[in-house]
Amino acid sequence: MVPGKPVTRSARRRGGFVALFDASTGAVRAVLEDEHHLSDLRTAAAGAVCARALSRPDATRATVLGTGRQAELPARALTLVRPVRTLRIWGRDRHRALALAARLARDLPHVDITAADDPEQAVRRSDIVVTATASPTPVLFGSWLHPGQHVTAVGADDPDKRELDTACLTRATRVIVDSRELALRYGDVHAAVALGEMTADRVDGEIGEVLAGRVSGRRGPGDITVAKLIGIGHQDLAAAETALALLEGASA
Repeated sequence: MVPGKPVTRSARRRGGFVALFDASTGAVRAVLEDEHHLSDLRTAAAGAVCARALSRPDATRATVLGTGRQAELPARALTLVRPVRTLRIWGRDRHRALALAARLARDLPHVDITAADDPEQAVRRSDIVVTATASPTPVLFGSWLHPGQHVTAVGADDPDKRELDTACLTRATRVIVDSRELALRYGDVHAAVALGEMTADRVDGEIGEVLAGRVSGRRGPGDITVAKLIGIGHQDLAAAETALALLEGASA
């Protein structure tokens, strides 16, 4: 650790705060009562980084499976890195899907945004798919995917959640994670490996390795790429440091 740099510990889902400590002294620098907002923002940012690195540059059609905050922010972030022109929102709760689509449509007037009735049809017509649900069983199936697509899966972040069936991972030509260690302990990759449906070597690399040029991401327009994100502490730290710098700047 660099002296003076804060480190973060977060009780995200329980207390809704992030505590930052000075790495050189252990002193509390700040307690941010964020109600999970920073984690939501960093998840959206991480998803956008993956889409920029792994999806086709000409991707214009997207589908988001999910209706909560973790679905809304990644949808917004996606439009900043790809020329999205159509966006479909699907959720098990039709009213929530309609509400999210209306909210996004107000803020993104250049994008055609609607609530989808049929997730399969929405996915089949998309270049990019984002899954952001708390589902314990798959909501996205490999049989729906087609060459050229990119999938970013952010919702399954514990051992009991699963958004992708195994065919999503075995059909993909590239499977990229944020952390190999965490992907094998939680979520979709963990579930498929634990059930014996695939082996750990199906993971091709981490997104950090792709960005550093050590692992190839998308190799051609026909690749099906999957980014499976669990959420890592380095991202929480970066988000908390940014928030603290902004707060200190505003009070100066």
